[in-house]
Amino acid sequence: MLTTSEFPSEGLMKVIVDRHGADSQKIHQDIKKYKDLRRDLFVANADVAKEEARHVKALKELRERCAKATKDCDHPIKTFHPDPSGNNDSYYECDICGVEL
Repeated sequence: MLTTSEFPSEGLMKVIVDRHGADSQKIHQDIKKYKDLRRDLFVANADVAKEEARHVKALKELRERCAKATKDCDHPIKTFHPDPSGNNDSYYECDICGVEL
């Protein structure tokens, strides 16, 4: 993406001038339109980054709550899950917190 100092670029100016010829009002309108689009995209991308950070933080907090609940559980009720093949892959699962024991 072009920096502000490069906007409008030589290439964009050529496209705009080719599109509108010597009509300075239309050229000015196009430049304003593209500047506004760039600003809107910049703000939207910044908002996306903030929302992603908030989401990551919220997920971390929820995972910590789940880990604490699992740690606090003393697994009073368990279900045995035998290995269907008869090997040593059977296990117990806590019916309260779901942790594999």
